[in-house]
Amino acid sequence: MIKKVLFQKRKIIFTLLISVTAIFLAIHYSKECSNGIIKGLSFCIQVLLPSLFLYMVIASYIVRTGVANFICKPFGKLTNFLFKIPAVGLVPIVLSLIGGYPIGAKCINTMFEKNILTENQAKKCSYIAVAAGPGFLINYMGYALLNNKSAGNILLISQTIALITTGIIVSRTVKCDNYSNIEVNNHVEKNIFVNSVKDGCAGALSMCAMVVVFSALIEITDTVIKNETIKDIICALLEITTGCNRMCGKYPLYVIAFFVGFSGLCVHFQIFAALKFVNINKIKFISFRFISGIIMLAVTYILLKVVPQYTATFSTTQVYKNAATSTTIWGSAALLVCAVCFLSSINFAENKRRKNQCAE
Repeated sequence: MIKKVLFQKRKIIFTLLISVTAIFLAIHYSKECSNGIIKGLSFCIQVLLPSLFLYMVIASYIVRTGVANFICKPFGKLTNFLFKIPAVGLVPIVLSLIGGYPIGAKCINTMFEKNILTENQAKKCSYIAVAAGPGFLINYMGYALLNNKSAGNILLISQTIALITTGIIVSRTVKCDNYSNIEVNNHVEKNIFVNSVKDGCAGALSMCAMVVVFSALIEITDTVIKNETIKDIICALLEITTGCNRMCGKYPLYVIAFFVGFSGLCVHFQIFAALKFVNINKIKFISFRFISGIIMLAVTYILLKVVPQYTATFSTTQVYKNAATSTTIWGSAALLVCAVCFLSSINFAENKRRKNQCAE
């Protein structure tokens, strides 16, 4: 009891110190904060929302219709062998690889809310389903920043290997029930599409808010710290998109790969916000992100030895425009997969509705 009271007091004192520090920084560096907010909003409108919003809506729709259970059944044994989770847990992992960082967390939260995953299963999936997606790695980093297709492909391959390897480590270190989950409600939810769009809007708003806050923090960091290398490292640890923009062309690709695997605190907080019903261990989450970064660094280094023709041609011109509008085979394929799942889920929901009507 005494320990609990002391812990609560320490927590209050720590929160108070953080609040006072934040107020001081906001007042003392008001100009930097304003510039950071403007940059953050610009990035959200020009890059983030066009790249991820549709994926977030489709991911929510796939889960709400129940088609996720149907799609993953054939992969039950493989999923259980690799990650020690039921087949349906593969859905957020695949969607995160396709759609990007916050998609997996948003999907996990919806699945837990819909009683498709237990709390332990949702926590375990949350440690695994974190990926940048082909849109970020190929369109943004490969084409817009490095002007090199091979770089984006290497990062995508190394990230996939890192995700699977990290998932295997998670499965052997985090205990979880791996049975096929609680009974899923067979009744078709009303207004599925409307609710899916609402989910997408809520997720996008939370995501953009985090980006804006961290963008302001990065502007303050730039003013306070003078050493460029330290600036770049701190920036990449705080916000991965801006960090990659700074580091591409200045550092080896395998070094940048580490930060992509770690994904940055801004992404971490986006995921924590998306997992509003799932109370994960944040220390464990960050630890697994660090492990993922190390694995991605090592795999990228090996791939660069196998693909020696890679050369980093850095281009900073029209980064936001190119990242938002450029298209690739991988990016198109990712969107096509989501679209197929989306159309399949419509038919699946309609069949369920007809069965329910016949049963009544």
